[in-house]
Amino acid sequence: MDSRTQASIQRLAKQRAPIDPLQPVAAPKQILATTALGRDPSSSASGSGIASPLTETARSLHATQAVSSDGLFVWSLPDTITMSDANGVTVEFIYAAP
Repeated sequence: MDSRTQASIQRLAKQRAPIDPLQPVAAPKQILATTALGRDPSSSASGSGIASPLTETARSLHATQAVSSDGLFVWSLPDTITMSDANGVTVEFIYAAP
């Protein structure tokens, strides 16, 4: 090994890199646990929810029948469907005429 290289390695081995200690950090603020932030669905306020009936105003394709993949069964599709929402209120869907 070259004497200059050896001297450089020994000089680097004797030197220590400066160590800066980390600054102390304050503890983060506590986040308190909270529950029951939502409202009870059984206590529905007046005026909330879906305004029934929902009427479709336009449609580009309107199927009047549904046929099974083998062609044996044919179902007529209704123009109106009645369902219940999460609050138990009846909702009526009225589809556009073909």
